[in-house]
Amino acid sequence: MFCLTTPFLVLHATVGMYQKDVPSKQLEEAAVMEAQICLHAVGVDVNSAGVHIIKQISGITPSVAKEIIKFRAEHGPFKNRIALKKVKGLGPKIFDQCSGFLMVFDSPEILDATRVHPNDYKFAK
Repeated sequence: MFCLTTPFLVLHATVGMYQKDVPSKQLEEAAVMEAQICLHAVGVDVNSAGVHIIKQISGITPSVAKEIIKFRAEHGPFKNRIALKKVKGLGPKIFDQCSGFLMVFDSPEILDATRVHPNDYKFAK
């Protein structure tokens, strides 16, 4: 038996159970929440992730995720995290929520490739 846990949902499945034995809505909610937990634990490369991944990050709505992809397509890869502030619809509050989870690996600021939030860079240095 395994237990898939999330803050709001616990899904128990035993050996011999099939996906069809679990209500599809409950299974989908559990899978999405687990994906969010994993993405927040490791972070996301904003220059390679697709809209379906980016929209799982805190503060990012599906429309903002599309704007991030659109911005990247029009202007090339993000050079640093601060460049995220130029994305249409990604204001200061959303930036504060998401910037610690969106990473830029080719940035001159090495901390842009970590889970350290930009507001905490001075403490990390």
